[in-house]
Amino acid sequence: MKAHIICINILTTILLCFVTFKASADKIDGNFLLKSCKESIAIFEGVTLSSNQAYLAGFCSGKISGFRNSGMYARGFTDGEIEKLWFCIPPEIKAEQMTRIVIKHLQDNPETLHKSAPELLLSLFIKAFPCNKGS
Repeated sequence: MKAHIICINILTTILLCFVTFKASADKIDGNFLLKSCKESIAIFEGVTLSSNQAYLAGFCSGKISGFRNSGMYARGFTDGEIEKLWFCIPPEIKAEQMTRIVIKHLQDNPETLHKSAPELLLSLFIKAFPCNKGS
């Protein structure tokens, strides 16, 4: 029962991301996420960034890490009940790969760029990293 309450709290926190960014969705949308994630890749490639570019890169990295960590945190409280999870990112996937997955998805789906960054990330992770219900 305690694990169930904790999972609900975690999912509520994720959903609050939608509300938090709804007021400024015109700025924190898929276009902003794509631009910031491209700057993040530049860091992985060893490019020196300006302070504004570094801010953008940090935004992308922070969003991806936040979703990844919330998913890993939720997994620890499900008592093996995988069906309670929305997505399951394999631990061997590194930050650079995650960022490239996000960029590819956004570039392949330009019709979704008007949506909020949290909404896009959540739907992407649910689609790209489904939990194996059989394990």
